[in-house]
Amino acid sequence: MPSPGALPPGCLFAPRCPKAIPQCTTAQPPLFLLPDGQKAACIRAPKLTLEALT
Repeated sequence: MPSPGALPPGCLFAPRCPKAIPQCTTAQPPLFLLPDGQKAACIRAPKLTLEALT
């Protein structure tokens, strides 16, 4: 677990996320509003949501 004073760049969940891609470790994820009204801070949220709906 990283120190709160020295957080690594990118998504904090990337090291343990099974859907992580290289960009997850470098870019801070934006907050997306999902079709069901929930919010997700994940750069892959729109794509993963669409895959789940099909």
